[in-house]
Amino acid sequence: MRKETQMRCLFKLTAYLAVCYVVFSIISTLSPWSLTSRQVEVERGRPVVGHLQVIRGSPRGRDRLRPAKHNFSAIHSLLVTNDKHSSPGRTDVLNMRDNVEEKNMHSKTTTSEKKSNISVNNSKSSISNNDQQSSISKSSTSTNSSEHSIPTNSLKSSISTNNLKSSVSTNITELNIVKKIPTHSISINFIGRLGNLMFQYASLYGIARKNSLRPLIPSQLIIDKLFHLDAYRVSSGYGRHSGDRKYAEQKGCTFERQALELGPDRDVFLSGYFQSWKYFKDVERDVRKQFTFNDALRAAADDQVKRLTDNADRSGFVLVGVHVRRGDMVQNKGFVDYGYIAADELYLNKAMDYFEGRYPNLKFLVVSDDIGWCKQVLDKRDNHQNVLYGPADNAPEVDMALLTRCNHTVMTVGSFGWWSAWLAGGDVIYYKGYPRPKSRLFRLLKPEDYRYPHWIGM
Repeated sequence: MRKETQMRCLFKLTAYLAVCYVVFSIISTLSPWSLTSRQVEVERGRPVVGHLQVIRGSPRGRDRLRPAKHNFSAIHSLLVTNDKHSSPGRTDVLNMRDNVEEKNMHSKTTTSEKKSNISVNNSKSSISNNDQQSSISKSSTSTNSSEHSIPTNSLKSSISTNNLKSSVSTNITELNIVKKIPTHSISINFIGRLGNLMFQYASLYGIARKNSLRPLIPSQLIIDKLFHLDAYRVSSGYGRHSGDRKYAEQKGCTFERQALELGPDRDVFLSGYFQSWKYFKDVERDVRKQFTFNDALRAAADDQVKRLTDNADRSGFVLVGVHVRRGDMVQNKGFVDYGYIAADELYLNKAMDYFEGRYPNLKFLVVSDDIGWCKQVLDKRDNHQNVLYGPADNAPEVDMALLTRCNHTVMTVGSFGWWSAWLAGGDVIYYKGYPRPKSRLFRLLKPEDYRYPHWIGM
């Protein structure tokens, strides 16, 4: 009888210890005593960014680091490098401050195979990163009034939890990430009028940024007086110098990826028109910002819009810009033979009908180098009273500024109309008959490289 009682007690004790062991295993797995933060560590010469966890009481008697497995409050913010080029003479340094606070983190005590005294109050870690070197300093922990002692052995585990609340704040000090300053420059043979110059500058800027080169422009560049360009200005001697690498485009209206792979180790001189939006698609926001007209031009354009619409409230109607280029497209035999062609009356009416079908209250603002022809054609329309005409004596930059004040655009041919539509935004209708089929220009122009995405051809 006595032996049976002893066996029964031993069985109960074994079951109790097994339950304790399972509970202990679950708690120690799910509730590590850890400090988590976004840290930067350099391991074997390679920067490693991740969430690290401080594991107390390693076999060698010191703290060690490992990736946190149960970091439910992980900080998923990334360091974002500012794409904007620095202005001439300024050091291109990006100072970033990433302050992260984790408050009121509930911690549960865990056990190990040795006795340990654990106490936490306002633990802080500071991390500094400089040239792929990281120093991680952990402050010592101290209790408010008493220590929590947790004894354990291989068979028994006594777990005491006092609902400790630890406030852990992680302060990442200011990171000074120094962007590599370009040591070489890139320039281009600026030629042509307003639309061509804008294409060349935008492509120059995009290619420079892609190759980590400084974009150079001559100080007397016409468009530099109209917009807010972000480039290095050269007062004299602008152009190709001996020793520069020269890159000449093969086709004027086709994207050539090689231009984005020139590298940063030599000065580069570009030759060509580079009329493709793909050269500057990665810096589109910067280009739009730089191609903001100066205050005088914006004021002149706004004043003309008010006078043409009799000071009507702009919220009461939609304004569609119509750019009609004829002039040299019709009169210059060399241009015509090359493949240039002017849009016809049928196209204009079709494009304008498209917008009239979408917007009941709208007005058309026509800008052209042949206003007489436009009036002769468009006055035949049923709603011709909704067609307004820009002043015939406007300067080209004023005409473009006027078109950019519109909500949508009907463009015909040429780079001037391209940029007017691109800057205005909204819906854009373009003439599919340009360039003339089977012409030399037709073979040079790749539609998907030249036409901006989502524009509608008619």
